[in-house]
Amino acid sequence: GTVVIERENIGSEGLNGTLLGRPLSIELSQAPESMPEYRVIADAAGAATADALKTELGLPLSDRVTGETGFSARLLFPAGQVEEPMPFTIQIASDLEGLGIELPRPLGKPVDEPVNLGVTIFMPKGADRVDTTGSAGDIFSWQAAITKQDGLWDVDRGIVTFGTGPGATSLPETRGLHLRGATDYVHIRRWFDMSKESENKFGTMDRVRSIDMTVANLHVLGQHLVNHRIRLDRSARDWHVEVEGEDVVAKTVIPYDFNSGRPIVVDADRLVLPGDETEQDVEPVQVDPRTLPPISVRSRETAFGKRFFGAIEADFNRTADGLESETIIARDETFEIIGNGSWILDESDPAGTRS
Repeated sequence: GTVVIERENIGSEGLNGTLLGRPLSIELSQAPESMPEYRVIADAAGAATADALKTELGLPLSDRVTGETGFSARLLFPAGQVEEPMPFTIQIASDLEGLGIELPRPLGKPVDEPVNLGVTIFMPKGADRVDTTGSAGDIFSWQAAITKQDGLWDVDRGIVTFGTGPGATSLPETRGLHLRGATDYVHIRRWFDMSKESENKFGTMDRVRSIDMTVANLHVLGQHLVNHRIRLDRSARDWHVEVEGEDVVAKTVIPYDFNSGRPIVVDADRLVLPGDETEQDVEPVQVDPRTLPPISVRSRETAFGKRFFGAIEADFNRTADGLESETIIARDETFEIIGNGSWILDESDPAGTRS
C-alpha cells in the first residue's frame, strides 16, 4: 500500500500486510487534537489462528486453544520531543468467536461462544518492562507487569480479578499473580490435573502467589461447598490455605513437596463435609494414598454428611501402604469414641484403595 506523509498530517491508502499467517489491513492517521500525547495512530483488522498463537507468539496454554478468530487493533505512537513521552500503546479487541478454549470452568469456552476481550499493552521506550490491562467479558479482568529476565519475557507481578466487581487499580507489591474476586464454579481437581500436565512447559502454579476469592460452587476432595471464601498464600515451603463458609471454617498448611516429611495440617473450627451429589456422572477422583504426606487434623465441630462426631483429633502417619492412624478421638458432650484407622492401597478393591 501507500503511506502519505505531509508536514502536518499522515495517512495511508490500501495498506495491507500479513500477521499470524492471515491478511491484515492497516489504516494510518494523524492523532486528533484531543490526544496531544500521541502523534500517529494505526488502526488494523485481521484474524489469528490458534496454531499461529502457539508457533509465532508462543502464548502459554495455546495447546488448549483451537480455531480462528477476528480482531481489531489500534497502535498509538507517542509524540516526540516531549519531556516525558507516553509509552507506545497497543489496544486489541476481539469477541473470540471461532476460538475454542479447553480449560476448566470458568475459563473454558466452546468455539461458537463469544467473549468480549479487550487488551491494552503499554511499552515504554527502552524499558525492560511491559504493562498490560484488560478484561474478558464479565469473567475476569487483570493488571500485570511483564519483565525481561535472562532474555525471556515473563509475568513479574499482577492481579487477576474474577467477576464483575471493581478491578485492580495498581500492581501488587509482591511478585507473582494474585487472584481476587468471585466466581460461580471451581473444580480444584481439574485445575490440579491440568497444572500437572503442563507444569514442565510454563510452570502455571509457580506464577500464583496468592488467592482470595469467593466461590459459589467449590468442588474439592469430593465435597461440594456452597458460597465459601478461599484464601491461599505461598510461603517458602508450604501453601497456607483458609476456607470460610457455612460448612467449613478451617486453616490448612500444605507442603509443596509431599516427600519432605512435613505433614498436611488441618485446624478447623467447623469441618462439615457434605459430599458431592451434583456431578454423579463424573468419575470419582482416584488418589493413591501412598503419594500423600502425613496428615494432622484438629476439628472442633466435625460431620460427614448427616453424621456428627463432635471434636476430632487424628494424626495419620505415612507408611509403605498409605496412611495409618493409631489413635483417632471423637469427643462431644454426650460421648467419646477412641479408635484407629487407615487409608491404604488395596488392588483387590474396585476403588484401588481401602479405608
